[in-house]
Order: sequence, then structure tokens, then C-alpha cells
Amino acid sequence: MDGDRTVSGNSPSFSGAHEVLDALRDAGLLTGAARMAPLPGGVSSDIALVESDRERFVVKRSLARLKVADLWICDTRRTVTEFRAIDYAGRFLPEATPRLLWTDARLHCFAMEFYGAGFQTWKTALLRGDVDLATGVRVARLLAALHRGSWNDAAAADSFAAHDDFHALRLEPYLLTTGRRHPDLASEFQAEVDRLRSTALALVHGDWSPKNLLVSGDRLIILDWEVACFGDPAFDAAFLLNLLYLKSLYNSRDLPRYLELTRVFRATYGRETFPLDADLDRRIRRLTLLLLLARIDGKSPVEYIADPLAKQVVRDFVRDALQRGIDSWNEIEVRWTSAVRAHANQAS
Repeated sequence: MDGDRTVSGNSPSFSGAHEVLDALRDAGLLTGAARMAPLPGGVSSDIALVESDRERFVVKRSLARLKVADLWICDTRRTVTEFRAIDYAGRFLPEATPRLLWTDARLHCFAMEFYGAGFQTWKTALLRGDVDLATGVRVARLLAALHRGSWNDAAAADSFAAHDDFHALRLEPYLLTTGRRHPDLASEFQAEVDRLRSTALALVHGDWSPKNLLVSGDRLIILDWEVACFGDPAFDAAFLLNLLYLKSLYNSRDLPRYLELTRVFRATYGRETFPLDADLDRRIRRLTLLLLLARIDGKSPVEYIADPLAKQVVRDFVRDALQRGIDSWNEIEVRWTSAVRAHANQAS
């Protein structure tokens, strides 16, 4: 190992680290000695902080096999999609998208600005019980701006028509896998997959999760665009809402505050998107229910709901809601509140 390139840390790792450092040097992004420190992150990519005496930035490289227990394979060319999605969204969300520095399609990786001290993921705050309604409003406005800005954009529809990647990273591991594990509900999940594959209205981020939203004061940075495709914006809103519900189960003592956050998010997002699509809220409700179960029994279950009894709360709630045909947020809230409180009383 020569003195100009150093890889530190044993876990997590970064595949092909030396090759990437050499490519960064050839591109002129690095001068002098440099080090690469792998960062913790999601399951689909290796991420590292690259530092030298003059430079400091993040490099992300997509993986062919994702880091989960189940076999989960996806095309590494999705790095190109992520780079283009950040570039596209940055035209109307410049303060909320990372500054791009470099990309290499052959190495399926790219470099972007590093956000260090002062930033934390919204997930970190929510899991410790810090439920800030103002942040919920900002998150909703950003999502609405993304969808409004790309609505029926023919160029974006053509550029982000990567539905095979969306299927491999979202529809199969979340919805179809969950349907297979709950055969009595399989037709519900299959019908939603068919509908999502045939809907193309706006640019969908695909991973609109608190873990991908960096917060510092009033500023938000949106990360992880690799699942971006032109599809149904309902997916993004439901992807966030189901995670807020799960966090209310995790921090059940603060259940009313989390439910208030879901209402604030829905009201803000709905107000700014309703003129575009009057049916959007109905589709969000249904997807929220399906994704709740998917984050328990799909290929990417949330790590903070580990108690088997808590998992069963979600399974019973979703099955009951789907079988009863529940189709109002008020009824969802009432039944979710009853289920979470019953679980909390049983656990205490």
C-alpha cells in the first residue's frame, strides 16, 4: 500500500477502494496523500468519506448484491440514475440537493459534497423522540415541490423510465416479497405492483425516508436518489408515512405527537399537490398500509421494531384494515391508536 492512498477502518468496508482513489486522482479531485474512511449507511451501496489536506467529500458506489439477509440483486448502473436525478432535482431544489463533484459510470460510483458537523438524519431525531412539526412541514413542502416540478415532464419521463430498477429495489423486495409471505394478501400486493408499474406522473424519489433527510436548523438535504424513476408520487408520501407510524409504535409513549406529525405532513403535502391529482390521497392511504407490513416482513425490515409482539401488532393491524376496506385516515388513526396502546399496556 503506497503512502498516497490509505483506506482506514475494518467495518463497514468500501469495495474497490484503491481503484476509486486512483480514479479520483486521475480526475483531478485529489492531490497529495488521501484517506478513505468507510461510513455507515444503507444496504444498497458502499459509502466513504474521502479526505486529503485540501479536499473532503463523500463517494458512493452501488452494490450488485445488497447487504440484507435475503438474496437481493440489482443492476449497479443505477448510480448513473442517482447522479442524474440529483442533477435534475437540483434545478428546482438547489438548497436541498447535494452538490455533485464527479461520476464514473465504469466504476458505478460518484462523489458529492460532505455534510458533517451540524447535520443529523431526521431518523436519528425521531427515534429519540424529538418530533418537530416544523420539520414535517418542510419535508412535505420539499416532496410536493419535487412532484410539482416534474409533473408530466416528458423529458423527465423519458430520462427516468428505469422501472426495472424500481421493480428490483422496491416492488419485488417490499411488495411482492411481503405478498408471498402472506398468501391471503398476495392479490392485494400484486394489484398494487401492477398499478404502480403502469403509472407515470412525476419523478419519484423512491426512498423518501427519515434516514435520507439530513437536518441542520431550517435546512434539509435529500440523499439517496438511486431508486428514482418516473412513476406514482403516492409512493414517496406513503414511504414516509408508514415509517412515521412505525416510529410511533417504537416510541409509543409519544404516540399522539407522532400522529400529529403525520397529519401535518399529509395536510401540507396534500394542500400543495391536490390541484394536480384529486385521487392522490386515496392512493397514499392504501400504499401506507401495504408498506407498513412490508417494513416488517419484506426484504428490508426496519431494525428498531425487533419485538415479535410489536411485529404482530403491525401484521394484525394491516390485515384487519385491508380486509375491512378501511379507506379514511381518521379510521386508520383510531384503529392504529387502539392497537399501539393495547400493545403498550401489555408490555408494561
